[in-house]
Amino acid sequence: MEKSELGPANGSLMLYTGVEGRAARMGHSLELAVDDWNAEVTFAGREPESVVLAARLASLRVEAGHGLKPLTSSDEQTILRHARDCLGADAAPEVTFVSTSISREADSVAIQGQLSIAGQTRSIDATVALTDEDEHWTVVSVLPVKQSDFGVTPYATMLGMLQVADVVRVEVRVAIGK
Repeated sequence: MEKSELGPANGSLMLYTGVEGRAARMGHSLELAVDDWNAEVTFAGREPESVVLAARLASLRVEAGHGLKPLTSSDEQTILRHARDCLGADAAPEVTFVSTSISREADSVAIQGQLSIAGQTRSIDATVALTDEDEHWTVVSVLPVKQSDFGVTPYATMLGMLQVADVVRVEVRVAIGK
């Protein structure tokens, strides 16, 4: 059994949010980077056998915000404070994923597992695209996560007329050596 340790040096873990509500055009769709994360992939031969991932919420960083006005550094600090508060980062400082089964197909891997956010754990299914780059595999997974499924109330302001969309797109993009 061989293990690959992965982290920010191997790729990225990003969160993409949208905005909803009657005042949505006043908000920002966000790209948030997770700067402190690690994953361990265990292989049986060349086939992935298990995946364990942990992401530290204190390391969230605003990569970009798309809206009517540019984000200021003060806006970014406020966004991060609200994100950590909504996710209960003080009580549950990590988001974790532990695979329960993995099946390989031609250019993808289907992974079932347990995702824990804000102290609540739910089963999820993820598809991981694999691209053979000669010396390494490029691995990409895009997973929609509904915050309310984990007891997270998306941030809202202006009496709810502006709010973060309940579904957040999580994207993991890494290179794994062969």
